[in-house]
Amino acid sequence: MLRKTLYFLFFLVVFLQLSASEKNYTQSDSVYYAQAVSIEGNYGFIIPHHYYINYLIKSHIPNFNIEYLHRVDGSNEWHHLRHLPYLGGGLYYANLGNPDILGNVLALYGKVEMPVGTHGLSYSINAGISYLTKTFVPVANNYNTCISSHLNVYFQLAFLYRLTLSNHWEIFPKINITHYSNGNFKEPNTGLNVASIGLISRYRWQQKTTIPLEKSTI
Repeated sequence: MLRKTLYFLFFLVVFLQLSASEKNYTQSDSVYYAQAVSIEGNYGFIIPHHYYINYLIKSHIPNFNIEYLHRVDGSNEWHHLRHLPYLGGGLYYANLGNPDILGNVLALYGKVEMPVGTHGLSYSINAGISYLTKTFVPVANNYNTCISSHLNVYFQLAFLYRLTLSNHWEIFPKINITHYSNGNFKEPNTGLNVASIGLISRYRWQQKTTIPLEKSTI
């Protein structure tokens, strides 16, 4: 089931990318805010991609992000074609709902947030390094066959919708899937996957006008 879901999300992202690749450019004289900070809260659950993971799930998963974002300025054609995406990074924290076996997660990551058209829908990809406080330990923590090293990959795919409150404030309802794994560098390693819904609150500043495209490039 998880594999089918991931395939679906992958093809959805490809479809959105291809749809946005049509000659649907951001207007060259549009105004944007160059910098932003976001805080977000999410609430989700561990996806039991193996039957025995059900026995490790004790509660839902609260998780939080804080991010700094910089919006591209339109100096390249792809900036306009992708409707001025955000680039940045952030910190992530999650309580995995089973403190004795699974523990908590802290991650540091880079981010790209890509608007899809001009109607408020976006998708984002976070990728970085996560630190999980609990790992597999023979005898002492032998039920945790999901994670065997403290350092792991952190990856998140999210879909969000922009709601503008004022010139500087926006909120984004959000759904996402987050993955932690060491890529079998150390075993056992089935990894963990968390599905969440959440809300982003974003403050943006430094108003600018996009750099116009040369007519010959369109």
